[in-house]
Amino acid sequence: MGRLSNHTAFAHRQPDAFEYAGDVAAGEAGATRRTLSHASWARAPARGRLDVLETPAAQRAALLLLRLSLAAVFFWFGILKVVAVSPAAPLIKSFIPFLAESPYIELLGLAEMLIAVGLVVERLARPASVLMTLHLLCTLCVLLWAPQVVFTHGFPVLSLEGEFVVKNLVFISAGCAIAAARR
Repeated sequence: MGRLSNHTAFAHRQPDAFEYAGDVAAGEAGATRRTLSHASWARAPARGRLDVLETPAAQRAALLLLRLSLAAVFFWFGILKVVAVSPAAPLIKSFIPFLAESPYIELLGLAEMLIAVGLVVERLARPASVLMTLHLLCTLCVLLWAPQVVFTHGFPVLSLEGEFVVKNLVFISAGCAIAAARR
């Protein structure tokens, strides 16, 4: 372990020892506590910390969960476009009208489904995440081209459609994390 030092609150303290907060807070003038010195603090067990999440296995698992959750969302949104029941169609129509018509909406849905499949297959995850990020960046253009659809009473009050668009910032960040991850 490290060097342990005896000290009495308010009386004797070694300069490199941590002070026990209970002695000072309680005002126990004669209380003695054993504390770890600064040098041994770094080697002390990490109780209560989440160091297990810093292991390579945990990081791979987190990246896999991120890829799978994004894939599920993209596949779901894509299939809704393919079967012509997507609630995003009116938003697309207000932004780029021809994309909301057949066959373009179905092609957009197929592209989203392909991105989802790419996110599931580890070898394709990086290019799929780049495509996903580019696709989502295009959806943010509605903020500039059709702000009346995104904001109800002007900036910063979002409409439901605006919330749908702005949440893509999180997806874009996730796509960047997947693209930047080491394999």
